[in-house]
Amino acid sequence: MRGISKAGILLCFFFFSTGYLSAQVFWTETFGTGCNAGTLANGFVSVNGTWTIDAPVANNDADANRWYISATENGEGVGNCGAACGTNPTLHIGGLTDNGADYSKGAQTSTDAKAISPAIDCSNKCAIELSFEYIENGDGTDDNLIVWYFDGSTWTVLEDTPKTPFGACAPQGLWTNRTIALPVSANNNADVQIAFQWVNNNDGLGTNPSAAIYNIQLSSTDNIAPTITCPSNQTVNNGTNCGYQITDFTSLATATDNCGVPTLTQIPAPGTEIGSGMHTVELIAEDGSGNTTSCTFELTVYESTPPVITCPSDTVSCEPVVAYDAPIVVENCTGYTLTQNDATGYTSGDAFPIGVTNQSYEVIDASGNVASCNFNVEILELPSTAEILTAPAQFCDENSVTLEATAPTSGVGEWTVITGNATLTNQFANTTGANNLSFGINTFVWTVTSSSCGATSDTVSMEVFDNPSQANTQNDLTICGDTSVNIVATSPSVGVGSWTSVNGTASFLDDLAPNTVLYNLDPGWNEIVWTVSNGVCPSTSDTLRVYTSGRVEIYSPDTTVCLVNKGFQLQGSPIPNGVKGIWYGLTGGIEITDQKTSTPTVLSVSGGDNYIVYGHNHPVCGTTTDTIKVEGVQCDAYNPVLPTVITPNADGRNDLFVITDLNVLYPNAMVTIVNRWGNLVFESEGYEVPWDGTLMNNGEELPMGTYFYRILLNDSINTEITGPISIIR
Repeated sequence: MRGISKAGILLCFFFFSTGYLSAQVFWTETFGTGCNAGTLANGFVSVNGTWTIDAPVANNDADANRWYISATENGEGVGNCGAACGTNPTLHIGGLTDNGADYSKGAQTSTDAKAISPAIDCSNKCAIELSFEYIENGDGTDDNLIVWYFDGSTWTVLEDTPKTPFGACAPQGLWTNRTIALPVSANNNADVQIAFQWVNNNDGLGTNPSAAIYNIQLSSTDNIAPTITCPSNQTVNNGTNCGYQITDFTSLATATDNCGVPTLTQIPAPGTEIGSGMHTVELIAEDGSGNTTSCTFELTVYESTPPVITCPSDTVSCEPVVAYDAPIVVENCTGYTLTQNDATGYTSGDAFPIGVTNQSYEVIDASGNVASCNFNVEILELPSTAEILTAPAQFCDENSVTLEATAPTSGVGEWTVITGNATLTNQFANTTGANNLSFGINTFVWTVTSSSCGATSDTVSMEVFDNPSQANTQNDLTICGDTSVNIVATSPSVGVGSWTSVNGTASFLDDLAPNTVLYNLDPGWNEIVWTVSNGVCPSTSDTLRVYTSGRVEIYSPDTTVCLVNKGFQLQGSPIPNGVKGIWYGLTGGIEITDQKTSTPTVLSVSGGDNYIVYGHNHPVCGTTTDTIKVEGVQCDAYNPVLPTVITPNADGRNDLFVITDLNVLYPNAMVTIVNRWGNLVFESEGYEVPWDGTLMNNGEELPMGTYFYRILLNDSINTEITGPISIIR
């Protein structure tokens, strides 16, 4: 390519055929490596052999173009622009000197030259394709590249290759890829050659590039797998040896292919050491195109030494669940199978049935040698679980009882008396009568016994009590001042006596002693019971009543009440039987209802402090009292009920002008009384002494008539009360 800079231009363009990419390449020519120049193709020796040139003198001028093999025209790869020296030499047409794929077109340059490959061995190859990368231009068929094929006797044209495109590489060529199928005569042919013929005239016309070829490949697209027939299954007697070096069995197989003789491979490879037993051997047939077929057969290697097996010793057990060690196997070679073959359905860890069960084991080694052993598992009969169905019980003065236990399914049952003097109706029956029971604990045991596996037992106790003695204590007692008293009851000959308080508050120095001290008595009557009991038998009892005067008590606290109210209730200690109770006012104007009960109602009190007394009177112990203070206060506005008339005639009725609670509630009150002319007839600061109808209360009687009073309470709001009061004699 004269005068053209061969800077490679990378094009994103690919062209390939499916067969080229998918075929199996078996011959490749890339002409070596390095940036050489001027190397003639004729006599060039590559890794595949020697390239030659066929250029008839009659068809070539003195200045004919020449075939070179050099990197002056570098193999750039498909889709790339042609370029100068690199590291990939190509087969290309140049002038008298190597200037890459650049040919002469002038006078005396007629050229007709074939570049012929070394002989190519296509043995065992079919459906062969030729592929190569190339660039080509020139002047049509006048300057042209042709591909030839040689089958060992005749050269034939394969193809007049198309001119390659320029693409973006003008005026350089664009490397392109070409694939051509070889004739069937190439199949399984050991003497195949290909050639590239360049022809040009000397008309002075033509366009570079000329032709350059790179990466020539022959591949097989044969996809027909060979056939193979394995030998029948093989058996080898290895004597006493455990290891066997497998031999080559490929000679016993039959393999054919549509293209030559396939290669046979064995897995495991001959010489591989294998052990005894059955082994799968695979034979693989592969043709020259890489198609494979395989077959298998079984190789059995056996040795003659049988294994040794030792079973556990015979087992005798009362417990049904039996675990035993596996039989011990001694084998000279590796690999054996241990099998339990007794078909009983029982094995180690199972619950075995009562009786003898034979256990049998067999061992087979990899060569089929067999050994066996057996042993017995004997399960003795356990006694049934002893179970008494009769529940423990307590009786009063009972002589007999029925005992019942679960009937044994294995072993023999028997009743025995452990405590007490009872007699049994039938000691070997699971249901029996027990007579002549003793007072106290009667203990019975039901035992189920087997001949070889021991016994089980269950126990039940029956307790019998005698009727208790009759309880008896003293008559009623009265205590006037003491806090304790000695009480006495009869000591029981049968059973246990105990004191209890019906009221629940009294205490005993020893509540189990028939002669003891009673204290913490409630005032009034206390009921004390002496009870004799014995187990489940009915108890006997006698009651002692004890009276203690105690201290009468008002439970209601001192209190303050309003003068104007609907009354309030007091609470005092209860009044015992045989005792009289009374409430009364000690001071003040007090009105009480229900005075003889412990809960009277106070209807009214006087202003200030009022004292109320509560008393109990016992015919023997006398009277005791308690006192409460009730303060009467004015809760609302003071509005006393004032008389309108007084009759001061000394008859003890309405003789005074009484102003209720005035002096108590308002001790600083000012009271004045005047006649109808306004003359002062009575005056008092405080009202401790009521007006008696005389002048200044000095005894001088005032005439009958109407008078007027004025009361100043002197309270915080200066309350004043006024009104008339008449004197009638």
